[in-house]
Amino acid sequence: MLMSPGNLDEVKLEKLRAELMALPESPQGTISEYGCFVRHFQRTSAVTREFEPKPTKVFEMWKALSDTERQQFTKEARDNQLRAAEYDEWAQAVGYESLRQINRDRVLSGKKRLRMPTSLRQVRKLSGFRTFLEAKVASGEIFTRNGFAAAKKHARELWSELDSSQQAVYEAQSEADYHQRLSARSED
Repeated sequence: MLMSPGNLDEVKLEKLRAELMALPESPQGTISEYGCFVRHFQRTSAVTREFEPKPTKVFEMWKALSDTERQQFTKEARDNQLRAAEYDEWAQAVGYESLRQINRDRVLSGKKRLRMPTSLRQVRKLSGFRTFLEAKVASGEIFTRNGFAAAKKHARELWSELDSSQQAVYEAQSEADYHQRLSARSED
């Protein structure tokens, strides 16, 4: 592809795609030794078509493993952490907008999205209701034991009972939190 002012962005994206293909598989994040064991167990039980036991049974199986058996999962976890660090370094160099464009292209071609590193994720402003909900759950006025949907419904009823001046307090708090997270992002 020839470089001209009109297709300069396309050339850059092609170069990024080539770099992406050169990377090892894009990790979903760092996975612990136990996480690697659980993934291995899920794969083997899917192949043998055995039922999946409760997580407590899987954890007991993990505790029963000897050190030599655990070494395989330790090595897999270490390799995954190195891959994740390499990917995060590449993603930082590429930047947020380029990674978004690559993800759009991947979705259009039917491929899975790439993981967006936490440091590159967009900072979004939470609604006043969300700030209200978090405050009520933290204070213990709303319980999530019966499921989050029921708690959210109860919080929605409480929110509708508030007058606009009380709701404005939570809106202002959410705005302040948003600006605080933005300034923390710019300092990094």
